[in-house]
Amino acid sequence: MGDGCKGKVRHRDQTAAVAALKRIGNAGLSSYRCDKCGKWHLGNNRRPDKIIARIDQLLALARGRVTE
Repeated sequence: MGDGCKGKVRHRDQTAAVAALKRIGNAGLSSYRCDKCGKWHLGNNRRPDKIIARIDQLLALARGRVTE
């Protein structure tokens, strides 16, 4: 395992990583396979459309309106 994985949760496969995303409510994260350890991690989703959608979701929650 590489030093780049220190402190990160290692999921055995993509299915496990996606299940973790669902448990935490996605939170603007995505899963990716690590080049260093070969396991799956969760990380920031850098896609602008996803970021904007997550900001809108959080604002709606703060205002008491839940959006899907």
